[in-house]
Amino acid sequence: MITARFRLLCGALLVAAIGTHAGDWPMWRYDANRSASAPHPLPDELHLQWTRELPPPRRAWPPQADDADM
Repeated sequence: MITARFRLLCGALLVAAIGTHAGDWPMWRYDANRSASAPHPLPDELHLQWTRELPPPRRAWPPQADDADM
């Protein structure tokens, strides 16, 4: 029973892996030379795709007496 479930899971993962691809930027800095330059030109007009609002940073420890200079 476990073997059949394992085979089904492996088959599903294999099908999912075959269907995915890296798109137009396949690895860190574009290629194996790490050139960070794609042969495709950028569009004439670029626009913001997304943003993320982060909370202000918090201290990791309580203030100490010698932190008065800060």
